[in-house]
Amino acid sequence: MVAEEPEDDVVWTTQRPVKDKKRTRKLAIGVSALAVATLLVLGWIAMQVVGFFNESNTKATAARRW
Repeated sequence: MVAEEPEDDVVWTTQRPVKDKKRTRKLAIGVSALAVATLLVLGWIAMQVVGFFNESNTKATAARRW
């Protein structure tokens, strides 16, 4: 049987976090920037997918006409 030893690095919080307007504002700005970056990446991926399918249809249509 293995004896469990308590961890020495355990930190207990006994006070509620302080509401700091500066930290809240920085968090809001960071989350907003992350949301905008996510939307830009999703838009770029969507354009790549649309471009892939439009490019393949254009080549096939052009080959049939000639």
